[in-house]
Amino acid sequence: MREELIQSMLSDLNGGSADIEASAIISTDGLTIGSALSSTMDEARVGAMAAAMLSLGERTATELAAAIWNRS
Repeated sequence: MREELIQSMLSDLNGGSADIEASAIISTDGLTIGSALSSTMDEARVGAMAAAMLSLGERTATELAAAIWNRS
């Protein structure tokens, strides 16, 4: 039931705008919880890339915060 609801919501999201081609809900460790991807997209690869981007963003935020404290 939950999986069907997630799938329905993602399909509605994709259909709601011509600019959205695909959507997914991905855990912080890269596991796909739900997705509405095209058949040419590899779900595991998308999950891994999303987890990598999240990790880089967190590290960047940490470095920027440290730089702000060092400037004071």
